Parts: sequence; structure tokens; C-alpha cells
Amino acid sequence: SNEIESQSNELKNCIKFVSTEMENMFTKQQNWLTIKNKDVIYNHKTCGLYPNFKTFELGHSSTKGEFSVESFKNEFSDYKGSLMSINEFSIAFTDASDFLQSEFKLPTYYTISEFECCVGLNGKFGARWNSTSEFDSYHVPIYRLNADNNALDDEIIVISYEESLITLIKEGLIPDTLNGEFQRQYEYILALYNEHPEVFKVENGKIICDELKFTEISNNGTKSSNGRNYVDINSVNSFAKASMPVAIHNEEIVKSFKEMLLSCDTIRADIDAYDDKILTDPNRGHWDLWNENAEQESNLFAEVEIPLIARDPISDVNYDGVIGIDFGTKSTVVVFQENTEHTMPMRIGTGKLSKEIEAYHYENPTVLELVDVEKFMKDYNKKIGRPNTYWNDITTSHTAFDAFLNSNSEQYYSYLYELKQWAGDKNRKIRLRDKKSKDMLLLPYLEIEDEDFDPIEIYAYYIGLYINNMHNGIYLDYLLSSPVSYEKSIREKMIKSFTKGIKKSLPQSLLNNEEIMSKFRVTIGASEPVAYAICALEEYGFEPADDEKIYYGVFDFGGGTTDFDFGLYCESEERRYDYICKNFGDGGDQYLGGENLLELLAFEVFKTNQDLLRQQSITFILPPECKRFLGSETLLSESQEAKLNMAQLMEKLRHFWEKTDSYKELFESDILKVNLFDISGEPKLNFELKIDLDYIEKILRSRIEKGVRNFFLGLVDAFNLPKNSNEIKNIKIFLAGNSSKSDILKDVFDEYTRKYDAILLGDNLNPKLESFFTIYPPLGTQES
Repeated sequence: SNEIESQSNELKNCIKFVSTEMENMFTKQQNWLTIKNKDVIYNHKTCGLYPNFKTFELGHSSTKGEFSVESFKNEFSDYKGSLMSINEFSIAFTDASDFLQSEFKLPTYYTISEFECCVGLNGKFGARWNSTSEFDSYHVPIYRLNADNNALDDEIIVISYEESLITLIKEGLIPDTLNGEFQRQYEYILALYNEHPEVFKVENGKIICDELKFTEISNNGTKSSNGRNYVDINSVNSFAKASMPVAIHNEEIVKSFKEMLLSCDTIRADIDAYDDKILTDPNRGHWDLWNENAEQESNLFAEVEIPLIARDPISDVNYDGVIGIDFGTKSTVVVFQENTEHTMPMRIGTGKLSKEIEAYHYENPTVLELVDVEKFMKDYNKKIGRPNTYWNDITTSHTAFDAFLNSNSEQYYSYLYELKQWAGDKNRKIRLRDKKSKDMLLLPYLEIEDEDFDPIEIYAYYIGLYINNMHNGIYLDYLLSSPVSYEKSIREKMIKSFTKGIKKSLPQSLLNNEEIMSKFRVTIGASEPVAYAICALEEYGFEPADDEKIYYGVFDFGGGTTDFDFGLYCESEERRYDYICKNFGDGGDQYLGGENLLELLAFEVFKTNQDLLRQQSITFILPPECKRFLGSETLLSESQEAKLNMAQLMEKLRHFWEKTDSYKELFESDILKVNLFDISGEPKLNFELKIDLDYIEKILRSRIEKGVRNFFLGLVDAFNLPKNSNEIKNIKIFLAGNSSKSDILKDVFDEYTRKYDAILLGDNLNPKLESFFTIYPPLGTQES
């Protein structure tokens, strides 16, 4: 009887846990859930099922005409829906526009906050998903699961979250965002309900466990109604330490546990799930099944007919491998070397490794989306390696960046997209607010303590998960790039953050092996421009012999800063090396970077449109190097709306700066349409700004010319010119960084090389070289 009472209490705790998690999931997703086992989505407020908007083509008709029954498509999956009522439409869609547009990629011209009344089926009033008069009106069907709402009365009865849970359970529906403990306990309740629905009842909006029914079932033995044995999950799955409380079918345990193992890195980092064979192939096996105290790989599932194979993570360590990480302002790139000769980029921009390769897969946007920082850090700190964190609590990469671009002003502080700029500024503080409305103050990077939330460590943790997994193996040796302008203390702090974050991505059994971990290291190699010089000299085929000396300069024009390096490349006198690089000097321009230029251009465009912005109460920020102007008092702000306005315009102007495929279409007139926000946070969709392309190109040229002028001044000083011009006959200039692809930069360099040719050579210009300088385009471009 004590055992039955204990199991009954565990069931109550299970219901409470799942109900709380369900409420959190509904809150996070604006009361919507995508269903895993049917192509439908569920809305809590209306207690209704809807077609999956990603795959279902809604019926529609012109807003200028009347509603047509023939245009209404109401059959989806196994359901036949009805036209929504006005109230249903209002409470389901009005507050969920951001989630629906980001999750289901609905076109931005749908305005779900406004809808028109129309005559529906059987002459009843319904609602049409309405837009402006330029577009069709879309008709949304609903399949009502709550009988009390079927009468389409004016009042919609909103059930409790626990009632939504039992409604989904009754329908046998499984949300696709379940993971880890939540998934195991949800599937336990589902299995138990299928066998014994009489155990569950609802009173006053709460799910109640009928103890008499539960006791009766338990006293009748351990057989279910179909004769299958129940098994105590805790006795079978001690390794996973699952907390599903009472007996459950053996095959249910195995199925749930297998799904958890295969999706472990999907849950952590949105990486493709592993294939089934990893659990059964004797030459493969799963890290999370490995018992470090066992003498050999063993079957941890003694009662499973097909053994599940464990794998020692040590067997996947690539001892000769090296990882190179270019931690960038806009994005981060990773390359790997499996031996001393073969180097390739690694896909870290997406976890969807089964997809066809695209260029953006190799660039991981340097951004974090903060959803539930407190929960994430709680999970993160529970284990020293491969903690059970959830991707949905803090996201990164393209997921976070796309969400940022589609966010509203209230969510601005939930995104941290200036990681590298924050790290490089000793005095910079950032106020953040995650999507659970938890406020936090991010101190300057050097003031972050070990127990504090360190976003660079978390970003490194995700990079580590993309690198170290059962697709790629495990790496122990990491080289991290570093800008010239960063102080030593900041570089050392970055090493510490990346070391902690990457270690956290490794299996715990590996971290406990002192011999293996003695080989783990994260180091900063040569500075970014020096590293580029080495690559460029090799790629362009320079092989100095005997006393030949090759003088070079690097102009590394990146996203945040521009770094200079000046040096000499020659044959090494030491037998250990073929060649050496001698540094003559370095320098840089702290604010000359692609992102800073976009801020500068956005500021100038806003300034040009100041009268219109003032009328609409639209603000923007003051970027570095920009100055206040007369009448800017009500326009310049540090508010979330001002910052988001700047970010939105920057993304539009990026097409002009980078000359993307959309460039000509966006800038075919002198009007640029941008989604902005006023000081109250109200969106101003497709707000029209006047833009003078000739003027902003002039701004660009002027700022780039300043950086090139500083480069040549540094070069003359480093090589002691013109005094050494008799010895130095030619200097190779290597353009580096994505921003160096700019046509404006090429023109400015041509202008300055001619200018300094005249200064340094005068009438003694070498006719064979035609110039004292040779310009080499960025590696990877068609020109190179």
C-alpha cells in the first residue's frame, strides 16, 4: 500500500510538472503549438485545431468582393473545420503576429490585428484574415475541441492550461517542441491515459488523479488491459535518471529513450537528429550511453531485445586535428585540419547537415537570442560537460538573427548582436531583458566574474556543440583569431571564455580523463592581419629564395574594425622553418568596419529625413564618430525603439553596401521603405524615407579614404620611406576582409598608390613594375 501511495503521489507530481511546462510553452509561443504526429497546429485560447500554415493553402477571395463558400478550404489532416468567428479570430491571432510570422513565415503584408466581418457557412458571421485592399482576404478554418464553443456565441470560453493538456491527451496529439524530461513525462501520461482514462478527471480547471481508480488498477496486478507487462521506468533506465514515476509499457520506455538519445543534440543546438543505426551498429554507438566506470562497452538496456550500443567518446578524439575559429563582428567562421596538410571549412551556421551545402552554412552570425536565461544557466551549470540545455532557451546563429530582424521593439533587448564590440570596449555596459521579462545588466567584459552570465562563453559553447558531436568527432586543439586593436587583457579573457564554453560541449567522461584533457588548449595565434598575410603569400605563390625579400602590407577591412600589418617575408635561416615573417609595424582604424559604415549611412539617411521622423515621433541612435545636429534633441535616443530603427535601416542599406541581388530593385527610386517604430513602440510598416544614393556614396568614400590615408601613413613609417626606397623596390598590398570587396575601396587604393608612387619614386619609377605597389584582391573572390 505504501508503494501504491508513493506511485500515486509521483503521478500527481508528474501531472503538475507537465502542466507547468505546458503553460510555459504556451506562454512562449503566444498560445500556439505545432503538433508532431499530425499536420496541424493547436491554439490554447480557442481550444481549436488549425491547418499547418506552412503546408496548407488557405482559401481566399478578393477583399473587394463578397465571401464565397467555394473559396473556403476547410479540410485539413483528418479534420473538417468551420469558418472562425470574429471573437475566435481576435483572441487567437491579434497578439500572436510575431510568432506566427517568424514560425510559419507568413507574408508581412498580412495584418492580423484588423479583420472584417463576413457571412460564413450557413449564413453565420465569421472572420476573414484580412489585409489591405490590394491583397486577397484569407479564410481560416478551425476544428473546435471544446464543445462549449461550438455554438459560436459572442463569448469564447478559454479553458485552463491543464484542460488544454488533457484535451491534447484525449486527442492523442503530441506537440513537436517537447524535449528531455518534458517529453518523457508527457508520453507517460499519454500512455497511461490510453490504457486507463478513468484515472484522470478534471475539476475546476485542474487535472485530478482519481486515487481510488489508481489503487484499483494497481491492486489488480502489473498487467495492463491488453495483457502487456508494466515495467518500472526507474529500474530500467537508471542511466538516464528519468523521473517518470510509475509503471509503463516496456516498448514505450524504449521508444521514448531512443528518441531522446537520437535527438539529444537537436534539443541542445538544433543539430540534425542522429540516425537509428548509431544505437545498434557495433562500430558506432552513443556517447551518452557510455559508463565511464565500466570496463567495456555494455548494453545498458538489459531488457531490450536489440542491444543499445554505448561508445567511449575517447575513441572519437582527433588527436592530430586543429580547429581555427575566426570570431568575427558579424559572423564567425570555423575551419578544421585533420592532418598537417588538409584544411577545410566546417558547417556551423546551421545544424541541418542533411541539407544541400550553401555558402551561409559556413558563417555563424555572432548573435544570441535570450529567451529564458535563468533556466538556461540553471541547466548549463548542472553538469560539467554536455549539459541538458535547451535550444529554445537561448538560440544563436541564423535562427537568432532572423528572429531579431522580425522582432518588435519590445523584444529588442532580448538580442545580443554586438558581442565582439562589447568585448573590445572596456567601459561598455549593456542592459538586457530576456523574453521572460527578466532584466539584467551586462557589465563590461573585463568585469565579468566566473559565476556571472558570460555571453561569449555561451556563444563558444554553441560553437563547441557544432564542432564536437557524433557527426564530426572531438577536437582538442583550438586557434582563436584576435584583432590587432584588442588589449592583452581582453585577449586573455577571450581565451578563458572560449576555453570554458568549448569544454562545456565535451562529454563528461572525457573531461574526467586528466591525460586526455592535458592536450586540450585554446590559444590565440597570429593576429588576424598577420594570419591573412601568411595565407595570401602562400596562395599567391610567393617562394622567396636566398636573399630575396618580399615586403608586404595588409589592409584587413572587416565588419567592426580595420587592422593594418606591415612586414617582411623571406627564407628562414633555421632548418625548422621554410619561411619567416618579420613584423615591421601594425595599426588600425577602430571605427572603419562594414557594420560601422552601415551605422554611419543610416544616421545620415535619418538625418536627411528628420522633419518627417519628427512628425511621426520616430527616433534613432547616435553612432560613434557621428555628431549631434540642430534639432536632434527629440530625434536621438538610446531607447529600444531607436536602436531597433537603426538596425532595421542598416539591414536595408546593407543591400547597397554589399551590392546584393536585391540591390537594384530596392534602390530603383529615391524612396526606401523600412519597417520602423515610434517612441510608443507602434510599428510604422513600410515607412518611406527619401534617399540620395550619390550623397551616401560620397559619405562612404570619404570615410573609407580616411582609413586608406592612415594605412599609407603607417606603411611609410613602418618601412622608413622614402629613405629605404632604394632597398625596397616594391611592396605587396593584400586586401583582406569582406568589406574589401567594395568597389569604392579599390578606387581609393588606386588613387593613393598613384599619389605615393609620385612621392616615393618621382622620375625613377620602375617601368617593369609600373608602380611601387602591387595590389592583391581578397582571397576567395573572382578577381583573386
